[in-house]
Amino acid sequence: MAQNSLTLGYLLNRSAVQYLTLDERKALVNQVSPEIRQKRVADFMRPNPAVIHETDSVRLALKTFKQTAASMLPVVNEDQMCKGWLRLEFVFDLLHQGKVGAKSAVHELLIVPFISVKADELVDQVLLRFAQTADRQFAVENGEGQLIGTLALLDLVLADEPINDSSAPELVAQ
Repeated sequence: MAQNSLTLGYLLNRSAVQYLTLDERKALVNQVSPEIRQKRVADFMRPNPAVIHETDSVRLALKTFKQTAASMLPVVNEDQMCKGWLRLEFVFDLLHQGKVGAKSAVHELLIVPFISVKADELVDQVLLRFAQTADRQFAVENGEGQLIGTLALLDLVLADEPINDSSAPELVAQ
């Protein structure tokens, strides 16, 4: 069942991560150098992310996904407070099942809960939080709870990599 339903599979994976041992959680943290772990979220967050408003239509949300080439985007209310994440595959699941249409409002969709962090938090502490959840991206909020950026686990794991990594495969123009 989990393989045939992205939603169910996601929720099962999300809950399974809670049962990792401390050593398993530390394995993720240890993927990042001590120097990076002592920096702040602000050093790695992506400021002013593309967002979807909960009152937007599904059609407008799909356009935003296309423009950003993202598979997951934050959903905000009129006060820029994060309501959660909208996953593109969930939108297509609901469209395919006929549960929503292009004119439906985003708030009618499955909006996945989010974890928030503050820009001044240490990366070390945030990595431990990443290790306790299946989430791979956190919402960065200001003191008033407004979304000001996102933090991707991928950016933290690759932070030690040089920008011009000679071991990376080259793209060949055709």
